[in-house]
Amino acid sequence: MLDQFPKQRQALPEDYASIYLTLYSENRSGNSVLARVRKYLESWMHRQVSTKNTGSENLLEVGAGQLNHANYETNYQTYDVIEPLIQDWDSEVLRKVTSIYSSIFEIEAEKRYDRIFSIAVLEHIADLPLLVAHSAHRIHEGGLFQAAIPCEGSWLWHLSSRTLVGAAFRLKYGLNYDVLMDYEHLNTYSEIVDVVSHFFRHVKVKRTLNLPFHLSLYAYIEATDPKLNEVYECLESRRS
Repeated sequence: MLDQFPKQRQALPEDYASIYLTLYSENRSGNSVLARVRKYLESWMHRQVSTKNTGSENLLEVGAGQLNHANYETNYQTYDVIEPLIQDWDSEVLRKVTSIYSSIFEIEAEKRYDRIFSIAVLEHIADLPLLVAHSAHRIHEGGLFQAAIPCEGSWLWHLSSRTLVGAAFRLKYGLNYDVLMDYEHLNTYSEIVDVVSHFFRHVKVKRTLNLPFHLSLYAYIEATDPKLNEVYECLESRRS
């Protein structure tokens, strides 16, 4: 299962590449109508992750984007974030953040976290096993790995994100939205669940409204008890 990673992201065609940064900024900031709708729907993922807040934790968010999740967390001890792209962060929200890293590899070797989480990130990661293995290695004993993801591959996700959003995208730009989504979303729901299950003994998955997979837009994954042999094997293989 891990042999398919790291995946290779194909270059975007020129007509897509020319508008990519604009689209990325709109999606992250919520400045377009579609982005605002998506932001509203994605609030479910933020709420699932924040329900595990115990009030005195060291937190690490992977792929913090515009720091949208920071307002969902309260009473933590430290809040570190990983975000490779420089953002125009709101100064009030930025005060909630303890440290900012561009990669998990920049974090001090001795640092450990009570919760490591991501929202709508894992579907984008080319070397997903390496990120999950590093996360498993970085949590305290008894710590929690959390991931909220789209149900990429489900019938409802295809209808909403590829068909409905795709129609609006084609009207605005005259381009096929599937090309952009195939570039962005390298990993499906099932691949993400399989990778997390490879590195953790206990994995729980919850979908929106507890509906069957094909009727769900998003899912929440909660994992504990890392399989350290698998973790170290992955980390060693990537070093060689």
